[in-house]
Amino acid sequence: MDRDDLVIGATRAARQHFRLGAGETISPRPLGEFLGDGAPASFEDGDRAVLRQALARADGNVSGAARLLGIGRATFYRRMERVGLSLRH
Repeated sequence: MDRDDLVIGATRAARQHFRLGAGETISPRPLGEFLGDGAPASFEDGDRAVLRQALARADGNVSGAARLLGIGRATFYRRMERVGLSLRH
């Protein structure tokens, strides 16, 4: 996968599992297509992913996650609310 979560290659085992030809070139496709979630991505999905990744990098610390993204903590919370993301306690 590349940094945009597009599948750009596969190991021999993955090619066998997903029934891809051995010499077949793989055109970049979203990971969800391989895993059975073929729903098209939305901007909300992208925002949610960025917020969740920042939280993971900051070990769940909202202030740290906001700092990583270069935004304020209040903005981070507003964006979380907009995409339906909440902190689990």
